[in-house]
Amino acid sequence: MNSCSVWEKLIHDAMARGCYHNADEDERLSHAITTAIIELDQVGDLLNMLFRKARWKVCFDQSFLISMARIKSAEICKKICSLLIQLSSGWRQPHWEINIGVCE
Repeated sequence: MNSCSVWEKLIHDAMARGCYHNADEDERLSHAITTAIIELDQVGDLLNMLFRKARWKVCFDQSFLISMARIKSAEICKKICSLLIQLSSGWRQPHWEINIGVCE
């Protein structure tokens, strides 16, 4: 970031006034942002945000994004995103778990 940029001044001003919040550190803010993005049908943007710090590289093709956009239930989208985050962090499903509870 340019040291004299308008954006940097804006961020520093927000921090000084206590109006700057980091969604990576604030779970409630992160949840609110996730819910809003799902409700606005911007799942592709959400997936890009969620996986920028993933242990494993996560790539989605257009057909997956179209399928995700068809899901109208915010709760199901959240469950899918949660599972994808776990997978990108190296989580593996135990063999004894059969149903992950995503499909109705």
